[in-house]
This record gives sequence, structure tokens and C-alpha cells, in this order.
Amino acid sequence: MRVAFVVQIEGRGHMTQALRLANILSQTDISIECVVTGKNERKVPAYFRESWNCPIYAIESPTFVKDSENREVKLFSSLCFHALRIPRYLQSCRQLHSILKRHRIDAVVNFHEFISGLYHFIYRPSHLSFAVSHSYFCEHPGFQFPKKNRINRWLFRMNNKIMSQGTDTKLALSFFETDEKLSGHSIVAPPLIFPDEPKEKNNFLLAYIVNDGYAKEIITAHQKIPEQTVHCFWDRKDCDEIISPRPNLFFHPLNRKKFLEYLRTCKGYITSAGFESVCEALYLNKPVGVVPTAGQYEQLCNAAEVEKLGIGLHLNSFDLSGFLAFIEKSSARNNEFQKWVKKAESFYQIFFTQKKQKQLYSLAKSTHV
Repeated sequence: MRVAFVVQIEGRGHMTQALRLANILSQTDISIECVVTGKNERKVPAYFRESWNCPIYAIESPTFVKDSENREVKLFSSLCFHALRIPRYLQSCRQLHSILKRHRIDAVVNFHEFISGLYHFIYRPSHLSFAVSHSYFCEHPGFQFPKKNRINRWLFRMNNKIMSQGTDTKLALSFFETDEKLSGHSIVAPPLIFPDEPKEKNNFLLAYIVNDGYAKEIITAHQKIPEQTVHCFWDRKDCDEIISPRPNLFFHPLNRKKFLEYLRTCKGYITSAGFESVCEALYLNKPVGVVPTAGQYEQLCNAAEVEKLGIGLHLNSFDLSGFLAFIEKSSARNNEFQKWVKKAESFYQIFFTQKKQKQLYSLAKSTHV
């Protein structure tokens, strides 16, 4: 089966998922023929581009509009801005169609990239299509949305529908294993992270921010704990060097290998409320603090879920002092979560192998007829 990955580059989570699934499928006879990413003001990180042994393409794709400080997501502004750019995104769909035809793709795996959903809605291609995201776990009967923001909840669900247009199966990544069924063609799936072992713990905090506007908040919070070393990874445009605005505070450009090395040895991890890096920290038994990016409803949902499950601390700001107090009381031991993560390899190999076998059977049957 010839597969294409289509990957959203907002944050590092979806890229991590794609890399891990590629690693798992490399042990099967399923072939990843190409990778397609979104393209906007965020650059595709070098570590991601250099991880593939197949062609990688970038096509124009929507991203959130932020405030002037590059901190808060402005939802209404995002909707208006991208409505005017629909012709560009239709061109991206045409480009995606051409790429998939050129590589004679049998299946697409969409890591929550908007253009893939739009393309499948318009073109209705015959190939198989799978959508991978934690966002689809909102279909679980026990999932609780934040009580406020009903309009945002509706938009969040609509976005999920667009992202998963034309899919044969939605793979809803989850913090925990469950036998409860999801609606439609959705199934609960293990997180796609690289299992790792913790190293000897050092006395520093690790942070990660998607929008670099949160750097000011971290700098201000660090003034209360000047002796505490903090390393923060960020996605700042055109910044490829380590910046130290204060003694014991360091901002690093995105680098997957370096980030994981720091995560293995930190004493605690505080981050915007993305799913994947929280899972990486939980697997290593690190105390976790989550700060939802302002205006991003998906992260608000993630933070509420982390709080409900008791697997981390939900904060409204990068309160480093409050997080340190939480660490002192924390005794993180996530044995069940670790067992769930370790099932990923067999889960995805079996899932995609079965899909390939069904496809071959259908092809043979139609040929015979």
C-alpha cells in the first residue's frame, strides 16, 4: 500500500505523530511515498524535513491569526482572514491532487491538516483516507467540554468535521485505553510518541510555547524565582540561536532531539496544552503543567481533560512559582499510561495491515468481476 502523509505544522505535536507512525510502519511492507505539509508564516522545522527518505512538499494552508504580540489566537479575525483566501486554498487542493496522482497513492493519513479535509470534500478521491488527532476523542461518551464557550465548541466540532472529510476511519488519540465505542467510523488509539527512558533528574524546569508572545510572561514569572534554571523551547520566526534574556533563563529554537534530551532530565515540564508533548512528559513520569493558549479552544479542552484525569496541573498563566509548588507535592507514576503507549506499535501495524488486506481483496474482487 502506497501511503501519503499530510501534516499540520502548527506546533510540534502533529509532526511527532507523523514521525512515530512512519517509524512503526517501516517494520511493515507499507510504503510512505511522500509527505505534504501546510505552509504559512511558520517554517517547517529542519529536523522534520530531514527525517524523511521520500519527497516532502509544502502547500499553502490556513493558520490562526494572532494578536499583535503573537500570543492570543483571534478566532473571528482568523475566520475573516481565511475566508478571503479561499481561492488560494482551492489552489492548494489542486496541488495536493496532483501530488497524490503523481505518486499513485493508495491511502492518505491526515494529521489534522485543513487542506487535506477540504481536498477530500471537493474531490471525493477513491483512495483510502485516515484522520489522526486527539481532537476526535471529543466523540467519547465520557468526554466533558468546558462549560462556557458554546460557539467555540460548535466551531471546534465543525473544524473536526472538515479535517476528517472523506475518511474511512478517524483515529482518536487518547490519554487512556477504553473499550467504550466512539460514534461513526472513529476508534480510540494510543498516543504516537517515541517511548523513552528518563535519565538522572537535574534541577531545571522545561517549558514549551507554541506562540512566542508567551515569552514575556515566562520572563516576568522567572523574576520571582531568579535562582531557578528554566529552559524553554519556542517557535520564533528567524531565530536559530539560544537566547538568554535573564541569568538562568534560556530560549531554544525547536529541535526534536535536543528537546527530548531536556525532557528526559528535567524536574518538571510546563507547556501550552498540546496533546503530544504532555504524553511524552507523562510517559517519563514528569510533573506536568498546562497553560492553554488564549483563544485556542482545543487546548482549553485538553487542559480540562488533564485536570479531570488528575495527570497534571491546569494553569491560566505560566506561573513558574505555582508550578514549582505543585512539583514538590507531585509523585507522578503513570504505569497504566506507559502500558497504553507501548501498545501503539502492534495496534497501528495491525490496523494498517488489515486495511491493506481489505483493499487488496476489494481490488481482486472487482478485477474478477
